[in-house]
Amino acid sequence: AKTAGSSMGTLPFGLGRPVPPLVTPLPAPDPKALMSKRVEAATRAADVAKQVLRRQIDFEDEEKLRKLLLKGLKYDKQWSAAYQEYCVLRRVSPEAVLSAGKEFMATFVEQNLPNSINTEWAQKVIHSKDKKEKKEKKEEKNKDKKEKEQKAEKKEKKKEKKRAV
Repeated sequence: AKTAGSSMGTLPFGLGRPVPPLVTPLPAPDPKALMSKRVEAATRAADVAKQVLRRQIDFEDEEKLRKLLLKGLKYDKQWSAAYQEYCVLRRVSPEAVLSAGKEFMATFVEQNLPNSINTEWAQKVIHSKDKKEKKEKKEEKNKDKKEKEQKAEKKEKKKEKKRAV
């Protein structure tokens, strides 16, 4: 009589069965489909970048647009090369940067700032206050200071009256 432990032809529990693979291989992706997905993702990312840009920059502020354009030309080689190409495509002299119209500058900035938005020069221009804002803030600060001084003078006069009585 054969016992379970003495059978020579059988393997221990589970080792005699074929084992399915733990990870099923995926079919090879179609290169064209993969490329179209990448292009779609890049397009969406560019659209989001433009939306963020529209919220950060007032494209009606010609002074700020000109400042962005000039600072970019001064500090960023990629920006400068893009500007040269932009001018050639529009048959405009790159030296005409100071006389460029608002629409011309706005279109260039909108197309190219997403590539440079995180650079130091761009952040300084985007987040800097213009002269009007600085002047208003300074005037408000001076007004508050004068009001405090007037209140302090009134308190001092009241104290003097109390002492005199």
